[in-house]
Amino acid sequence: MAKYCSQLTKEMLMEKYGIKSLSWDEQSHKWIITKDSTKKSPSTICKQHLSTRKHKYSPNKVYEVVCVYDKDTKLMKTLSLARVVWAWFYGVPEGYDVDHKDNNPHNNALENLQLLTRKENIAKRYIDNNINHCNQFTQLYDLDKTVERIINSNDSFDEKLRKIWSLYDLNSKTKINNNKGE
Repeated sequence: MAKYCSQLTKEMLMEKYGIKSLSWDEQSHKWIITKDSTKKSPSTICKQHLSTRKHKYSPNKVYEVVCVYDKDTKLMKTLSLARVVWAWFYGVPEGYDVDHKDNNPHNNALENLQLLTRKENIAKRYIDNNINHCNQFTQLYDLDKTVERIINSNDSFDEKLRKIWSLYDLNSKTKINNNKGE
């Protein structure tokens, strides 16, 4: 079984997963990832999609992932887009997670990402998830259900991303306004 916090470097992305380049598109605010073409996957653009993963410290977390072909195992593998971006520029040492500073898992801009140990990341999630937990439980539950409906809709990837981004943007503005008086 592969370790969740395993090392990931630019060289590994290129050699093991066939990623050729990674560039930020200012217009769409998305990463464009090009890869080697194969018989099974003739496209040279890596498809990004939304994925829901359940974690004990962050239930129903929705974030962007990239599917790549692992040349060693000859299997498709799903990598977190944030992890790919950080690894491309800095490398991810074993035992570290890539975290979103603003807690918005769809804001994968390089300046919004940071490297944390697994212990630090779990502590951050625990604190973030428990601040005003009693008062915000209903709001968070409704947000999770709304995100789940968006993901299961027939909208395009870009439309789903836009809708989820706006939800988190509205939620963060609400959070900021609620915290101003404290």
